[in-house]
Amino acid sequence: MRHGLGQPPKALFCMSIIPAIRQSRVLFGPGPGPDLLLVAQTDGIVLALAPRVVERLRRLDYSANTLGWGIDWAASAYCHSHNLMVCRDTRMVVTHSTSRGYGFFTAFDQGTAFLGQLTILERHHLSLLQAHVHARIAREHPVPRRILAAIARRLGLRR
Repeated sequence: MRHGLGQPPKALFCMSIIPAIRQSRVLFGPGPGPDLLLVAQTDGIVLALAPRVVERLRRLDYSANTLGWGIDWAASAYCHSHNLMVCRDTRMVVTHSTSRGYGFFTAFDQGTAFLGQLTILERHHLSLLQAHVHARIAREHPVPRRILAAIARRLGLRR
């Protein structure tokens, strides 16, 4: 793989998916090119993977993950834990339906179990990446003060 001096190789690319995970929630910053952004996670609908990422993903068991949730997180965790770039290419846009023909909780449970196969290092990076996304979501949707005050009262932290 070709890459600039001092930059980790690019190992995982995705196109901008509409609608998808909001870019502001996964963004780390500008990427190595004018149309590339460094991100915490990709939306695994359309991906380009480096051979070493494909090799890592081949070693995972997909038999209980019939809906495919978590594969993009697994790829991102592998890349970040091995100093590989995860990029979103803003020049390419794919439109994807928001409707699902399956249950959210079934998919979530399958994805969570699937991610349990990651190495300790990958799970550590997964936790950091998910914390980044959750912090961004919290900034976009702050909890109203009255709800925080009610929680504090309930916990006995305030009268």
